[in-house]
Amino acid sequence: EDSACDRLAAARTAFGAHQRVIVAAKMDGTCHDLFMHPNDTIEEARNQLAFLLGFAPSRIEMLHGMEVLQDSSTVDGSGLQDGVVVSILLSSPVPRAFQGGAKADLNAEFMTGLAGRLSSRTLNAVA
Repeated sequence: EDSACDRLAAARTAFGAHQRVIVAAKMDGTCHDLFMHPNDTIEEARNQLAFLLGFAPSRIEMLHGMEVLQDSSTVDGSGLQDGVVVSILLSSPVPRAFQGGAKADLNAEFMTGLAGRLSSRTLNAVA
């Protein structure tokens, strides 16, 4: 018969068996390890990062390659395997005068400009 300690140790092992380490890299080269399960959402990853970095989750964007990861997507659904590196972009705080609908417009404009710069850098690096 298993003791309570043995059952607890087995449960802890089973809980961590499917965890993936996702490396979140900021533009300054600083990296943070996130421990996620395949069914965890990107929103949960952003919340972990927000806690680690001391920023509001709304200021954090996560990119995998050229794709902006969506909050409702899961780790598995986003194709994030164990050890993958995702890029972290921290946006500036939005002044209160621009909060609300204008913030979404500013974020969309920023991400569109960023995608253009990244693709032109990629093309220049290949050429």
